[in-house]
Order: sequence, then C-alpha cells, then structure tokens
Amino acid sequence: MKNSLSWFSAVFASLLLLLVAGGAFSGFQDWMKYRVKAPMPVSQGALPLGGIHATGIRGIVSSESMEPNALDQETKPVNLLTEPPAYSLTESTQVAIRSKSVSPNTPSIASSDRPAGIETSSLKDNFRGEVNAPPTVIVYDDELVVEFAAAGLSNQMLKRALSRLLLSDEPFTEDLLSTDTIRFRKRPYFYKRVLDQSQQPIRYPANAFEYVDYLLASDHINKVTDEEGEFLVVHIPLVSRDYPQPVQRYQQWVETYAKQFAIEPSLVFAVMETESGFKPDAVSRSQALGLMQLKAHTAGKDVYKHIDFKQGMPNKTDLFDEQNNIRMGTAYLGLLNNDYLAGVRNPENKELLTIASYNGGLSTVLKLFGEDAQSAIQRINRLHPRQVYRKLRFEHDSDETRRYLDKVLRAKSKYQQILDV
Repeated sequence: MKNSLSWFSAVFASLLLLLVAGGAFSGFQDWMKYRVKAPMPVSQGALPLGGIHATGIRGIVSSESMEPNALDQETKPVNLLTEPPAYSLTESTQVAIRSKSVSPNTPSIASSDRPAGIETSSLKDNFRGEVNAPPTVIVYDDELVVEFAAAGLSNQMLKRALSRLLLSDEPFTEDLLSTDTIRFRKRPYFYKRVLDQSQQPIRYPANAFEYVDYLLASDHINKVTDEEGEFLVVHIPLVSRDYPQPVQRYQQWVETYAKQFAIEPSLVFAVMETESGFKPDAVSRSQALGLMQLKAHTAGKDVYKHIDFKQGMPNKTDLFDEQNNIRMGTAYLGLLNNDYLAGVRNPENKELLTIASYNGGLSTVLKLFGEDAQSAIQRINRLHPRQVYRKLRFEHDSDETRRYLDKVLRAKSKYQQILDV
C-alpha cells in the first residue's frame, strides 16, 4: 500500500509540473509576441541599424514618434550626398541610405531620338529614388533641353540646378547638382539668349528662381519613361541670334581659344576682320598668312616655342588651316598681352600696346616709351590710357600701325555689341 501511494504521488507531481511548465511557456510566447510588436528603445541622436532590405539599410530614427506598423510603411529616401538626415521628430521616422549609382548610358534627350511608345506626363510631384547621373544639357537653335534622372531628385534640387544653369558663365563644366553657392558675378553664358516670362534677360538669382518656378508650373517640363528609367525633361526656349556669317562660322573656335589664352573674343574678331577681312587664304606682301595674318618666322615661331613647346615654325598648310590659324593668332595675342607686357599694370594701356604690337612689332612699340623694355614699361605705368593712345596713334613710325590701331578699336567695339558683351 505504501508503495502504491508513493507511485501515485510521483505521477501526480509530474502532471502538476507539466501544467506549470506549459503555462510558463505560453506566457513566454505571449511576452515574445509583445516584444516583437513593441518598438525598440533608441538613444537620442543614434541611428541604429535594422534589417537590410532591397533598397538599402533601414534605420529607426525615433521610437517615441513611431506610429503602429510604421515598419510596414513606405520608406522615404534621403539623398545623403546633398541632404543630411535630420534626427528630429519629423513626418518621417525612418531613413533609407542608398548608394550612388551612375548610369553609363544616359539616354539622348532629343525627343525625336526616343523610341516610339514612351509615356510622357506633366510633373506633378517630387520624384525621389536612387541617386543617378548628372543632368545632360543639349543646346539647339531654339531651345535648351535639360534631362535629369528622376530618381533621387527633389523639386528643390531641380530648381537649384536649373537656376545654376541659367546663371553660370561655364554651364558645361559646372556641376549643376552642386549644393555650393551659385556664382553670378560674371555675365551668364546664356545671358540675353534665355529671356524670362516678361521677355527680360536673366542676370541675378531672384530672376532665375522666379523664371524656373514659371517653367515648372507650365508645359515646359515633362516626365519621360523608357527602358533606361524615368527622366525629367525641361525645355527652355532660346532666343536665336542673327549673327553675321563670319561670327556664326568662327564663334566656337574664337570663344574656345579666347578663353584658353585670356583674350576677349571681340578683340580676336576685330583683329581677324582688320587683318584679312575673314579670308582664310589671304596673303600679304610680307607673307603674313591666313585669317589672322601670321608670319611663320615671327608670331608663328613664338607660338611654337612658348605655347606648343616645340622647335621650328609653322608651314603654309598650318597657317591656312582656319582653326589652327585662329588658335595661333589668339595665342600670340595672349603672349603679347599676358607675357611680354605683363609688367604693364593698366589693362587699357596693355590692350592698346598689344594691338599696336600685333601689327608693328613689340620692340618698335616699346621704343616710343623708353630706351629699353624695362624703362619703357616703367614710363607706361605712369601714363593715362589717353596718353598712351596719343603716343601710338600720332608718333609711331609706321602709318599702317597708326591707322591699324583705330581700325581694330572700332571693330572691337562693334563685336562687343554683336556678342552682347
């Protein structure tokens, strides 16, 4: 009997132990469910990392402001390259950190080049997503076309980039998506070619921002979707310029080399017109050749030595080539103005001396002011431009050089107006 009671007690104790363990396990399950649903505590200012998902790394910014099921809501991406995350109680409680991806094949932005069947629609909201390639700019006769990858682009970024484009003096080399301060001290590249909604040229940030707002509120922008992604295409009307034929023909070369050698484009055109009348095969009695009438053994030799860093001198083929003649003529103007006459402080005096020296030779010009170059430049620095002009215009030994100075100055003034300088 005693053995039966011991066995019964053991069985009863085992059943009781199982009941207690089951309840504890059930409670543990409930506690685990609660912990999974509950937000994890986050120290202020910290950015703890959650699970990695398809679009990047998701972090919880503030558990106190997180709504129920916040992890199931769509993540609002932040472009960390330009917009640092704000660790405050904002409308978004999550940050998606995305890596920069640059598409190597930015599609053409000419709509005629796009394949058929592409959907287009007006811009209605902010487009955000992965950071993509910088905008592409194409200049047509009647419009600027600017294409942005829509991914990662906010309206603020779009407005800033377009305003930078309109105000930049070097829009094709500047990072339009930069967050740096927009420069506007120099005349914009598209000044007087882009007119605002009141048909006025755009010169300052206030004008640019206002005009960009006008463009984005009109039909000048649309969204394009193709096999390479989603893009915003902005069309900015351009005012066509009725340039004289020589300017149209040579403007690109002149502006390129004028910038390279720090010479005003209007001066290059003025010298070209005065020297050859824009005849690329012109030959003078002294064997000066081409558009800018270069002599191989003087100006040509100097450009070879100091600009091209090679021996010898150009041949006739070199000097009759239109582009190369403009390059070498502009380079020689640069040598005179920026190197040989570097000691002259007044830029107006320096330009007058450069023009006269291009025609009559530097040594002949300096002899009017002193026995040697050093004393001549010292005297020139004490003279007003009117005095330097009168000396060159009325006392130079060569009548051709005296008349040449006036011809170039008049032509330069004309081309300044033509080029809207």
